[in-house]
Amino acid sequence: MTGLDPATATTNSLLGILTTVAFVALYSTTGGLRSVVRTDIVQLALMLAGTLAYAVFAVDAAGGLAGIADRLAVLYGAEQAERYTSFVPAAEVLAPFLTVLALQWVFQMNADGTGYLAQRTMACASDRDAERAAVTFTLLQIVVRSLLWLLIALALLVVYPLAPGATLDEPAVAARESLYALGAAELLPAGLRGLLITSLLAALASTIDTHLNWGASYWANDLYRGVLLERWLQRPARGRELVLVARGSTIVLLAGSLWLMTGLGSIQAAWQVSLLFGAGVGAVLVMRWLWERVNLMAEVASMMVSLLLAPVLLLTVNDDWLRLLLMAAASVLVVVLSALFGPATDARRLAAFYLRARPPGWWPTSAVANGVSPSEPASELWRRLSQVLACALSTYSWLIGATQILLGTQPLWLSLVVLAVGTAAMRWWWTSSHPAASR
Repeated sequence: MTGLDPATATTNSLLGILTTVAFVALYSTTGGLRSVVRTDIVQLALMLAGTLAYAVFAVDAAGGLAGIADRLAVLYGAEQAERYTSFVPAAEVLAPFLTVLALQWVFQMNADGTGYLAQRTMACASDRDAERAAVTFTLLQIVVRSLLWLLIALALLVVYPLAPGATLDEPAVAARESLYALGAAELLPAGLRGLLITSLLAALASTIDTHLNWGASYWANDLYRGVLLERWLQRPARGRELVLVARGSTIVLLAGSLWLMTGLGSIQAAWQVSLLFGAGVGAVLVMRWLWERVNLMAEVASMMVSLLLAPVLLLTVNDDWLRLLLMAAASVLVVVLSALFGPATDARRLAAFYLRARPPGWWPTSAVANGVSPSEPASELWRRLSQVLACALSTYSWLIGATQILLGTQPLWLSLVVLAVGTAAMRWWWTSSHPAASR
């Protein structure tokens, strides 16, 4: 796209990445979570502004909102155009689609709401602020950002159509991914093009600083303090040494990430590897909250399964959805066997944890130890699951309804009904509160 020879273009890209990463590492290690959150707010605003500008110009180049669906039909045929604009997958790919959707929802690294999501909500001033932050994040992440990306993706299918009979192998996928940058270079005027590039760098920086800070907290608090000092050396941690360990681990994580990056041929390949490893540990991340029998052996075993089985599946299984399904099945089996036949967690520790966290699910022994009915945790699980489903219904109803109205792919009354259903479902998940909150 630049017209430069490959060596020069690669060097430019590498220097740009290293400069960005070095700057992000500097403020992440020196300022901690507070600096990460403050910069992320600015980066989010830049990302949304740049993406909105891109969507406006890309849609205009594709013939406007009203013309995208018609031009897709001319380029690809009515049937294929309908598949591009439909939120319902075709019958022949419905099973793989639902499998991947379910596995990404449950069997992934943030399936239980931990990681950087928990880090951010626990940093809020109050429970109410944490709830508002979570809702704001969900709406911006799923509804607003996805809506803009959908419009850009459809517009680029019109402006840069696929060649007839093209096979989407990995080089072709990587080439299609690069069209996002090519479209920005050719469709946006000077100024807005710079804004978009800045927004992309902001999005990159936001992702890097989040994971560096999150990873450093694991190294410092869980491994160094929890395992090395408190369990092995039997001494408390000093604040200064924890800061030094966190800063040092940031550099280690950064170096490892850059090394892994060199082996990835496309963004899609990165997602496939990430999701596969996540499917290996996702089961234990969820089950440890829902079942009191899950122990330390189950967590270690699931990590080992993920590390050992992922390379084998990447080399032997071609279908993404089948790889995820096999990894998830193996992980669940290992976790259940380890929980049933491995050493049980100390009952007093489980009882104390239940009293503090009140987790839903299968905690009858721990509930009884705290004077609670053994059936209450299971009842609470079904109540919370209904809230999760209601929230998902609201989120995706708003996304689907808004997209259909903008593109005019469905009758207006039907799109309004979809929006109304999402709004009505909001009453259940937003107004319902945890019974333990009043105790």
